[in-house]
Amino acid sequence: MDLQTAIPKFLIFLNDLIVPFLLAIAGLIFIWNAVRYFIFEGASDEGQTKAKSLMLWSIIAFVIMVSMWGIVNLLVEGLGLDNRAITPDYLCEKGFYCSKGHNSVPQSPPTYRI
Repeated sequence: MDLQTAIPKFLIFLNDLIVPFLLAIAGLIFIWNAVRYFIFEGASDEGQTKAKSLMLWSIIAFVIMVSMWGIVNLLVEGLGLDNRAITPDYLCEKGFYCSKGHNSVPQSPPTYRI
């Protein structure tokens, strides 16, 4: 695999799988610590302080990850590395999906003889 195909695949992997997974984990950590703060550690000042600190860190992680996701999306969309495959010209003429910027040959409608 050359670098020209590795970079788009890596960016798409980050954008489609890793970042949403990490966002879900940060959201679950926040929810779990909110439950700990209000329900489980309601009587303990030390437990509430620890849960509040972990909620704050999960919000910070969430903001950093959303920022990272935005940067990755800017790279993917800005460089034209989205999920489209580069298709050879001979396949574009046969009606296959073509990448951006390629003008495929329009197919004429069928003619009927009477």
